[in-house]
Amino acid sequence: MLPGINTKIIKVSGKSNFSFKTGDIVTINVIKRLTGNKWAVGIKSKVYPVFTEFELEPGQKYEASVLRSKAKVFLKLIKSENSWFQDIINQIRVQGLPEDNLSVKIILSLIRTEQVVNIDTINKIRKYLINKKDNVSRLTRLLAIILNKQIDISNKNIEMLVEILQYGENKDNGKRRRYKKKDLPDKPEEIEDVIKKDIYRVHHGNENMLQVFNHLKGNKQSWIVLPYHYLLAGIDYSGTIRILYNNFINKVEKIIFIINQGENVKWSYLIKPEKTFYRLVIFCNSKDKISACLKKIRELRIKLQNIGVKIDDIIYNDDDFDGFTPDWEGAPYKRINTVL
Repeated sequence: MLPGINTKIIKVSGKSNFSFKTGDIVTINVIKRLTGNKWAVGIKSKVYPVFTEFELEPGQKYEASVLRSKAKVFLKLIKSENSWFQDIINQIRVQGLPEDNLSVKIILSLIRTEQVVNIDTINKIRKYLINKKDNVSRLTRLLAIILNKQIDISNKNIEMLVEILQYGENKDNGKRRRYKKKDLPDKPEEIEDVIKKDIYRVHHGNENMLQVFNHLKGNKQSWIVLPYHYLLAGIDYSGTIRILYNNFINKVEKIIFIINQGENVKWSYLIKPEKTFYRLVIFCNSKDKISACLKKIRELRIKLQNIGVKIDDIIYNDDDFDGFTPDWEGAPYKRINTVL
């Protein structure tokens, strides 16, 4: 017999292709209210419509166990992510941690980068972020990744490294240093050849910092970042290719293409290998571009399926993406260290 509503049960829409089995533990990310008691939630990079008899909050995360009864699927809530997250904040608060949104962003960035959370590291990031106004969430995550490679963010040259790693993301990014724009050929195989040569080229001068960054390893996973600037069919493209490499199993876990299409329109494409296929998730910061692309996404899905790639049926808001990890991916937090 299934538990009653008082035990916090979420019902998955019967039209959903829900592949999880009874007893599976999943992380639920609340995306938005659809209508009334109907919500959109994210589970394992896929969006599902669900129904609840209690209020949810966009951005909230829950752990839940899967319950199946014939054709019906229910999710029994185990605990909210905020419970253990608040425990971390409470442990550090006694040492003077400011209780603001920035502290939450820094802690979450450290957790997602699989680092020990302590007041000293938090204060280093806060100090760097003084007077920074644009893309704070992305910059916070980037600083956590730099620290994970044992690079001192108080170094006087760190600003140059940050600028390279964020190439093409900011409107005035690259004014002091700009990658030479290249015309890409028309044929796909020729484009591939040009990009390969750029990836393997040797960096000189200030760009040598990028080479050092890419060669240093993180604790378990290492991010490799490759800036680019191309002209294709008269359109200017700049940004970075970001590769997540698992040091223990020697395997690429995901690739992200950050693309600035000019006029401050930014796209992010996340490609992640699953068991038998590749998943593609798209983000964009322009509502108009998202609406236009959604009209063609069905045609794109059919073409991609033929080469083993599955694509979500929605395009996510890029402003809510830190450039490395989507909100619905569970935080791999294992350690708490509040020792100065």
